[in-house]
Amino acid sequence: MLKGMDKLYGVVDSRKPITLEILARLINSLQFVCSSVYESCLSNEIWIIGSSIICSARDHSENRPSGSNSGLLKNNNCFLRWAGKSGMKWDDVVGTVNSIISLCSKIPHALILHCGGNDIGNVPCGALLYHIEFKIAIMSQMLPNCSLIWSSIFPRRSWRYSSDDHAMEVTRKRINRGVRSYILKHGGYVIKYPDFDDRHPALYSDDGVHLSFIGNDIFLNQIQSAIETFIKYPHCVVFPHDHL
Repeated sequence: MLKGMDKLYGVVDSRKPITLEILARLINSLQFVCSSVYESCLSNEIWIIGSSIICSARDHSENRPSGSNSGLLKNNNCFLRWAGKSGMKWDDVVGTVNSIISLCSKIPHALILHCGGNDIGNVPCGALLYHIEFKIAIMSQMLPNCSLIWSSIFPRRSWRYSSDDHAMEVTRKRINRGVRSYILKHGGYVIKYPDFDDRHPALYSDDGVHLSFIGNDIFLNQIQSAIETFIKYPHCVVFPHDHL
């Protein structure tokens, strides 16, 4: 990479050792960067993969006092690695995981999967459920000793592929129930978001899909609380545990 920067515009860069300017440009070109040696060595590395919901949550977390690790790094010896992609569908998930493995050369302690909302209405319910379970089975083989965590698909106030909100909600609930049952049967965990069940307008942005400032706060708090609970109480596999 440094050699490539040296040859930028065909001019040999004589600035050695590397300058702060070049270092900043290199860091900005990377998708994931640990901010310290400590972070890069943590055993409890957790990856969060999903659509633009995850992109927005990551951006929102960076403006919180606890930063993008949502307070988990200090309190629970965890490092969060965010991997959001706008429009992500389940066809993209395994490739995204492979890309991060290639980048990090390590297996995470846990993988949070927040994906599927963009598939609902585009793929029949039964086929989508089978597809998700098949991909989860693949990732179980790819990531030995990694805890897989299903982050439940949110309700939406507006759906891309249908104007029939009731039908889309029925499908969403079926997918969440089906994947929850499958992942728990295979030793995984589940995060649920009861605060979003009534689809309150204050929790969503104008498009009815993405979350508002308050919605992102609730989402991040729920993820933090879930991870803390799963670490402290390994027997607790659904969070919140009283909302099955």
